[in-house]
Amino acid sequence: MYGPGETNTVRYVVTNTGNTWLTAVRLVDDTVAGPAVTDWVADPSPLEGPDGALLGYPASVPVDAELDILFGPGQSFVVTGSLALDVQQSHHDEVTATASVVVPESDRDGAPTGAPRTDPAGEAVIAPDPADPTRPFDVSDDDPFHARASAFYIQKADADGAALEGAVFRILRDDATDGSRPGAADPVAVTPVPDAAGRFIVANLPAGTYWVEETRSPTGHALLPQPVKIAVAVDGTVTVPDGSRLVSAATDAGVSTVTVADVAARALPLTGSTGNLPYLLAGALLALAGLGVGIRQWRRRA
Repeated sequence: MYGPGETNTVRYVVTNTGNTWLTAVRLVDDTVAGPAVTDWVADPSPLEGPDGALLGYPASVPVDAELDILFGPGQSFVVTGSLALDVQQSHHDEVTATASVVVPESDRDGAPTGAPRTDPAGEAVIAPDPADPTRPFDVSDDDPFHARASAFYIQKADADGAALEGAVFRILRDDATDGSRPGAADPVAVTPVPDAAGRFIVANLPAGTYWVEETRSPTGHALLPQPVKIAVAVDGTVTVPDGSRLVSAATDAGVSTVTVADVAARALPLTGSTGNLPYLLAGALLALAGLGVGIRQWRRRA
C-alpha cells in the first residue's frame, strides 16, 4: 500500500534467470486500472562483464526505449517509477520484459567459454529465432503489479459535523489476541490534513483491531474519556465494533471518517459563587443523618 496524496516510488527487479547472455532489453508497462506509473528509469550500473568487471552503464536510463546493454546469467537490475494515488485509489498494471539472446562464445574446440559473442565492432551477436531465422531469438516474462493508497480520517466534530480545531489523536495497537485492550507501545502516526483544520489522516494500516485515543481536546471541550476500539478492514474501511456513544465511523465512496463527538467541558463555579455547594452540603447532611440513625439503632440493640 502507498501513501495517499503523495508521489510514491515503485520498483521492480529484472533478473536473467537463464544460462546465456541477453541484450536489447525492452520494458513495457501497461496500465490496467488506475493512474499510470510515470518516469520509469532503469539502473543497469551493477551489471558486470564476463571478467567480473563493471560494464560501466549509467545508474539512470529512461526505459521508454530499448536498453542497449549486455545482461549476464543470474544478474539483475532495478527499475523505478513514480505513482501518485488519492485516498482509497488503486493501481494495477502489467510489466513485460523482453530481451534478445546473445550467441554464446566458444573456444577453438567448440566448448562454450561463458562469454557472449561479439562482432569486430564489439556489438553482441544476437541468436536467430529457430522458428524464423530472419528474426531475433527473444525471451520474455510478464508480471502484474498492484498498489493501493489505503487511509481513513479522524476528526472531533461539533453538533453540525464540522471538524473542531485543536484536538490531537493517536492510534493505539491492540495489546491482546482477543482485541480487548489497547497497548501504549508503538502508536500509529496520525497526520494533520493540509488545509483542513481539525482533520487527520491515518494511512496504510494493516487490517486489524486498533484503538482511538484523544490526547488533547480543543479549548472548552472534554477529552475522550478512554480509548475506543475500531476495526480496520482489508479495504481500509473502519467500523466501531462494540458501539460507542462518543465515537462513530461513516464510510462514503470507500473512504471512512472516524468522528469523536463534541463534549463540552463542564465549567467550574465562579469564584465567590456557592455553585453546587448547597447540593453537596445536603448530600453530606443526608449521609450524616443516615449514619446517626445507624448509631442510634445500634445503641438501642446494645
